[in-house]
Amino acid sequence: MNRAAFLRHRRANRHLLRAVERGRLPEGCGSAVLLDRDAVDVLRRIDFADRPEGAE
Repeated sequence: MNRAAFLRHRRANRHLLRAVERGRLPEGCGSAVLLDRDAVDVLRRIDFADRPEGAE
């Protein structure tokens, strides 16, 4: 990733984080979960509801 792309990513991430912290989710987003570093370190899987049993 070049420097310009990385900086765009960082800026977009910063804006998203601020919006979510204020309770404003992006269009089409039903919920958000903010995790601290300790939580991320132990996270191994994210599962979504309404997925048929056994579907991967």
